Amino acid sequence: NCGPILIVLNPFKAIRGLYDGGATKAILESNNVTPHIYSISNRAFGNLIGSAQSQVVLISGESGAGKTESMKHVLRFLTGRLAETGRQDVNSDQTMKKVLSSNPLLEAFGNACTTRNDNSSRFGKFIELMFNQKSKDVRFDCADIDTYLLEKIRITELHKEERSYHVFYQACAAAQTLGSNFNGIQLDYFG
Repeated sequence: NCGPILIVLNPFKAIRGLYDGGATKAILESNNVTPHIYSISNRAFGNLIGSAQSQVVLISGESGAGKTESMKHVLRFLTGRLAETGRQDVNSDQTMKKVLSSNPLLEAFGNACTTRNDNSSRFGKFIELMFNQKSKDVRFDCADIDTYLLEKIRITELHKEERSYHVFYQACAAAQTLGSNFNGIQLDYFG
């Protein structure tokens, strides 16, 4: 059974009010299905809580379409809804924060500068949020993130005007700034 499908366009600029608390409130108070990433997230959350059945939010698109940003909005929305409904204790709140904060690290190892996008994901990721049902209460339990490197060739060979993965340039910058050894981490390989 397939739920609603939302086509998201990247405006390549910030749009005030699109993802703030007012947008969340409007979605939650609205009875109709507004075409918004929060509506899709809210429907998945409602179905999870209401039926205690697995839900999937699939985010797909071409380079620069906004998949990573959409994923962050889904996770932030779900985190907010879990906290509002009291379905998240201190441990699960910390776990969700770790999931949200892992993205910059994943991007460093899997994103690169291309001719179309300065922060283009060169990997796919599957994020699984696991919930635990005790009696009629469904609570967030833990998460698992699997990544799939899509362009291994980028490590050894680059197209003109493109860069390798961000982590290589970040390591070189760290070696220049911090010297050859930082807290026991050898950085002289990158200097």
